[in-house]
Amino acid sequence: MSHQLGITLTQRPVPDKTSEIPIASWILEAFDVAGTVVATDALLTQRKFCQDLCDADADYVMPVKDNQHKLLEDIRFVLNLIPQTSIERHLNRHLIISVHTQILAT
Repeated sequence: MSHQLGITLTQRPVPDKTSEIPIASWILEAFDVAGTVVATDALLTQRKFCQDLCDADADYVMPVKDNQHKLLEDIRFVLNLIPQTSIERHLNRHLIISVHTQILAT
């Protein structure tokens, strides 16, 4: 989907006994994403897909949920290494850090 254009660019059915992850990598090959920022949902927060984006010279923004304990722990560790003054100085320039909490009613 292109957020800028507001349209779906392509789609592909997901075969039985697989998931959207390999299909997303396949679709990625059809586009020149170099220099762009790709945003996905948490399902695609996977090593292979992230590596595919890096190989395509793209940046990415992906949510990390509690079910990826080690990755979440590593991110928190790295963010704690950045001095608060550095975060504030770069907030409107290069570094944007956001913590999102969603509470679901049952």
